[in-house]
Amino acid sequence: MKVTGTTQKPIATGRLTLNNAVIRSQGFSEPMTDVTGSAEFEGDRIRVNGLSAKFSGGSISMKGTIPIVTVPNDIRSNLNPLSLSMDNLNIDLKGLYRGTVDGLVKLAGSVLEPTVTGQLKLSNGSVFLPTGNPPFSSPSMKPTFLSSFKVDDLKLLVGDRVELVLQPLLTFRGTGELTLNGFLDKLEPDGTIKVQFGLVNLLSTQFSLDRSRANLVRFIPTQGFDPALDIQLKTSALVIVTGK
Repeated sequence: MKVTGTTQKPIATGRLTLNNAVIRSQGFSEPMTDVTGSAEFEGDRIRVNGLSAKFSGGSISMKGTIPIVTVPNDIRSNLNPLSLSMDNLNIDLKGLYRGTVDGLVKLAGSVLEPTVTGQLKLSNGSVFLPTGNPPFSSPSMKPTFLSSFKVDDLKLLVGDRVELVLQPLLTFRGTGELTLNGFLDKLEPDGTIKVQFGLVNLLSTQFSLDRSRANLVRFIPTQGFDPALDIQLKTSALVIVTGK
């Protein structure tokens, strides 16, 4: 591969071919294996002819074209956007989510300013609600490549056997759909989760969900992953009566 131009407008030409390769990254706890496929570097864009790999207990595949730098809308509209398919991935994002992920997302924008859209489904896992700093962010955290990803109407389906956890206070299980916008270091979720099971620990008392009414967890964009709770709880008390 040959790269010319400038850092603001690089020009890349050449071809990349992988056959059962292994790719390791500091951003992931385990490598991608059996990476097979090819990509063409066509000046101001990259065309992935087809790329597949095994990752985190599942598989991923990628195909399509993405500009290296931002291009005018009339040019971008004629490109087949780069799509990423995920099948049965077992993901562990520390402090955010641990469980299975399936879905199809599209990478628009450019390599230097990517935009993520599409749909992801969570199942058999736990979403950890933040107790302090938002996901992917802390006061000492330096900007990373992932934090440059813009998220545009990414649908997040909360499927079967997914828990919402705020340790050690509460655990809810429910289903619903969220729409994510913003950037990966400052996501703005919007949507509602219908809670089917729940436990809340307050001091020494445990409360359970009152299923006689609808119980909801609402995510509001301006509040990030600190949701508004619309739930009703119940508990039982042991009364001991002693005689004189």
